[in-house]
Amino acid sequence: MVIFTPAVPKSHSELTHFRTNGFDVLKRSEVLGELSKTYQTVAVAGTHGKTTTSSIIAHLLRSSSKDCNAFLGGISSNYNTNLLTSTSSNLMVVEADEFDRSFLTLSPDVAIITSVDADHLDIYGSSDEMLNSFKLFSERVTENGTSIYRFGLPFEDSSRRNFTYSVSEESDYYTSQLSIKTGSTISICIRHRQRWRM
Repeated sequence: MVIFTPAVPKSHSELTHFRTNGFDVLKRSEVLGELSKTYQTVAVAGTHGKTTTSSIIAHLLRSSSKDCNAFLGGISSNYNTNLLTSTSSNLMVVEADEFDRSFLTLSPDVAIITSVDADHLDIYGSSDEMLNSFKLFSERVTENGTSIYRFGLPFEDSSRRNFTYSVSEESDYYTSQLSIKTGSTISICIRHRQRWRM
């Protein structure tokens, strides 16, 4: 099997060689889509923040008893790779790329949308069409799955659990008393509606 990304032109000579010589040639998004049906999948989408968010989630899971497999969009400096594998975990964290609608192959159990700004308009044609693709992504959440998205984005769906977050606006989860001490220690309270958590 040969796996390629949209960064490889369709006319690339090596890709053409594989296709004409009987290899199974699949886009990375197709492979991730199939894997997401097998694993409990956390898919992080957004025009900004998806690499950082997916890397943080993967690190938290790796540092806990849960562990995970992860397909990140950049090299994580603490692991020196963008691929994390586990022989013991059925969890998968994947960066859900909106470029050429790749994220619409995924079947996430948890879908996170960090932002939706006008981007890749060469693919989508308009910001409305791009927003529509993110809506389609949010609808791909499995039955009994969960959507988590930045407050103000129009992705609420009564058929599944929905949570919003923000830095300061009152949403399902938002920060309060955020401060940075000694350049590295962060003090933060996270408020969930009327309940305080430290």
